[in-house]
Amino acid sequence: MVEERSSVEMPQEQKAAVAVGNLLPANARFIVPAIVLAVTFLGYLGTLRYDFVYDDVHVIVENGSVHSWRFLPRYFTEHLWFFEPGMTNYYRPIFLVWLVLNHTLFGLNPIGYHLTTVLAHVAVTLLVFHFTRRLTGDLATAAIAALLFGLHPAHIEGVAWVSGVSETLLAIFFIGSFLCYLKYRDLDAGRRKGWLVAALVLAALAVFEKETGIVLPMMIFAYELIFDAGRKGRAIRGEEDARPEKASESMGRFRMALVRSLPFVVVTVLYLLARINALGAIGRTKTPLSLATLIFTWPSLLWAYVKILAWPVRLSAFYDTPYVTRPGLLDFWFPLAAIAAVGSAIWWLVRKKQPGRFALVWLIVPVVPLLNLTVFGPGELVHDRYMFLPSVGFVVIVALAVRRLRAGNSVLFGLPTVQVLAALILASGSGVALAYQHVNWSSNLVLFQHSLEIAPNSKTAKGSLAEALIVRGMYVEGARLFQELLDQDPESSELNHNMGFALNAAGKPREAEPYLMRAIELKPLQPDAHYLLGVVRLTMNRLDEAETPFREAVRISPDVAFYHYGLASWFKMRGDLREALQEFERELVINPNFAMAQNQIAEIKARLGAGELPDAAPAARSDRVRRPQ
Repeated sequence: MVEERSSVEMPQEQKAAVAVGNLLPANARFIVPAIVLAVTFLGYLGTLRYDFVYDDVHVIVENGSVHSWRFLPRYFTEHLWFFEPGMTNYYRPIFLVWLVLNHTLFGLNPIGYHLTTVLAHVAVTLLVFHFTRRLTGDLATAAIAALLFGLHPAHIEGVAWVSGVSETLLAIFFIGSFLCYLKYRDLDAGRRKGWLVAALVLAALAVFEKETGIVLPMMIFAYELIFDAGRKGRAIRGEEDARPEKASESMGRFRMALVRSLPFVVVTVLYLLARINALGAIGRTKTPLSLATLIFTWPSLLWAYVKILAWPVRLSAFYDTPYVTRPGLLDFWFPLAAIAAVGSAIWWLVRKKQPGRFALVWLIVPVVPLLNLTVFGPGELVHDRYMFLPSVGFVVIVALAVRRLRAGNSVLFGLPTVQVLAALILASGSGVALAYQHVNWSSNLVLFQHSLEIAPNSKTAKGSLAEALIVRGMYVEGARLFQELLDQDPESSELNHNMGFALNAAGKPREAEPYLMRAIELKPLQPDAHYLLGVVRLTMNRLDEAETPFREAVRISPDVAFYHYGLASWFKMRGDLREALQEFERELVINPNFAMAQNQIAEIKARLGAGELPDAAPAARSDRVRRPQ
């Protein structure tokens, strides 16, 4: 590969390979990443035909707040789920901006959303290429790292699932900010201010897109400590300087790192103030856990992530990850020993090279926030998508390891043959695993059947599969799964609602009613239960009893799709066409592509003009279940 000018010179053992690499065309630095990006796009091309799955339906299809730009100010002042009651730990306004932008372009056509999600992943892959090249000064290392990143199966959840784009967008802004900072760092004072501004703007976009962006100042700080511009022997060659460092020099490096990371700390503080304003707190405990349980659970959690990165097979939307309340051989001591062994091996590999040490920091630091298990619900501790940003450090370490391989003197494509073969084997294995597994995200039925096979104890997987079965008309099978869950937790408002949903979908509204009433009793501010109770009573022609639940649903969540349609249907059945028209029009404001509401409006306007009596509106939508928030 062609050697490039950079603040980081090529390590000595790579210079021979680079000399051979100079035989490649001068524009290799453009051709190589273009090939990597094309391969990455082709790897995910099949996902363009997939449906909206999992939370996509609730977050995109049924969420009127991302169907109109009029909600834009609320994205920055309220939590992610502001369209329904309750609080959450999620404050992601830029993610909501992305969704409304996609809706503006594509409506509710999933192909468009999948296309932009895949293109975002391709963009991250390009940034990983530039990041690695900037870090190591080696085009070959950058190409290997980017190729492995683009095809890594652990990214399926973040790319094949539309709502998983939050990870991809975070990486775009995060890595982009870091690269702009490095550009600022390299230039003289007269030309670099614009790069610092760009770095800070991207840092703000990163943290307002997803909370993990708060670790960016730590990355800047770590980079300055590892790549100290004042010690040329270490920072330029990527090697250790033999000259011992004096205490004063060490303190000077620390102060310089702190000063240079300070502007990014300011961005983080401003974000935290906005977050507190929106959520009322920095974060909320979702699952109270003792310190001992946290510590005992960490090894199995971290070992799960090691396996996702190093051996990405049997991936799933959910995993069985129980809390560890007392240390046992298999759930504490073995994963602890395994992590220690892997960590020691990686440290031995990277300890002498600054790019490797910084890649290790990049692998570890974004994982640290995941150790606060109290913010996750039971069974939600491990997700593949959480490895999206840390995997950048992982692929850089792997690429550096590949570039250290030596066997004979043969070369291929300007590199030692053994390195080319190793890179091709890794990329081919990743590509096959990617092609084999991304199909699991093609539809809800496929996704949750597979998830329940991998995680048979996951209540979320079982409940989601039950919903998917009912939507497909498999009412008996879906109701059976809901009943199994309800038997385990009869005091769950969500599960009582879901059982009522299943029975109503099966044509048993009378049996569904008590479950919905129980759901409301357990959680009075659950709008879906009120709405579905109104639908059930309309179905049984109990009009007088249907009014209150419909009105409650609208009162609790006035901006959620289908609630106004339900109330409008009640008005129409009562013969109040003008009130019905108003509610249908309100529904259309929230859900502008809802054809049934459009048809009802046209019909009512025609009948009001002709003086006709009303018929009943078509049945209001009721195909949704509740998941614990």
